[in-house]
Amino acid sequence: MLGLRRSECALYDVDCDEVYPRLYIGDANSAKNKQYLRLIGVTHVLNTAEGTRFGQVDTGHSYYRDMSGIRYMGFPMIDQPTTDISRYFYIASKFIENGINSGGKVLVHCMMGMSRSATCVLAYLMIARKMTAAEAIRT
Repeated sequence: MLGLRRSECALYDVDCDEVYPRLYIGDANSAKNKQYLRLIGVTHVLNTAEGTRFGQVDTGHSYYRDMSGIRYMGFPMIDQPTTDISRYFYIASKFIENGINSGGKVLVHCMMGMSRSATCVLAYLMIARKMTAAEAIRT
């Protein structure tokens, strides 16, 4: 199934888009809405804002315990200019690649689904799919 249309996302109160086959970028509401995750068939969740501080998303392995088959990874990043997001690029890329190659669907999210998550997805497209920065941004 392709990603849901904007009107359908509004029904679930999520902001989530399929940006590459089997790869989604979403917000905190997307990550926390288990019904929505089941509907679109997510098998892997990468939380690029894991934690309990302001601007972080408080989910973890235990949050998805009742969803058999969900693989989870979290990075405790805050949305600040001093955060070194590049230290997570290769591990994020490997996690996303493993999810896609196993036939799964991967949700990469942060609080708003715009900066940390999108940056990690761009890194994946450049590292694993050998895109230039411009190609990854267009994708």
